[in-house]
Amino acid sequence: MKICSLCKTEKPRDQFPWQDKKTNKVMSACKLCNRVRQKEKRASDPEAQRIKDRANYQKHKDHRIKYARVYRAENPEKTRATNLKVKYGIAPLEYDSMFDSQGGRCKICDAHQNNLKRILCVDHCHSSGKIRGLLCDTCNKFLGFYEKLHNQCKEYLE
Repeated sequence: MKICSLCKTEKPRDQFPWQDKKTNKVMSACKLCNRVRQKEKRASDPEAQRIKDRANYQKHKDHRIKYARVYRAENPEKTRATNLKVKYGIAPLEYDSMFDSQGGRCKICDAHQNNLKRILCVDHCHSSGKIRGLLCDTCNKFLGFYEKLHNQCKEYLE
């Protein structure tokens, strides 16, 4: 048990944040008081906190990038599932179902997955979000370029 320096309440040690784990020291203020104090500090000068947060983000950027690389290498299925869900709103089973229904081939040029360097891309409409099928990387880039050019020409002609 320990007494919080701010609220003066006796609480169990697990209610206090670590100050130094090596020496088994905890901070003098409890987690709840620290949380309240931190919120007040952030609210009092949000611009200064934003600058500190950005500096801290940059300071630990290399570590986060290395960790993400290792995590993606160790968890390829989780990474794939997350990417499909976030980017296209589909599950890996839906991708696999489309892959099987297309026979593992690009929907435009009919190139088979075994003859490609990259996996088939999910083709979708950027305005509606509707998924149209799976394409090879070349067809996907060409279609994206065509849609962009088509929109620019339409604006020019109007």
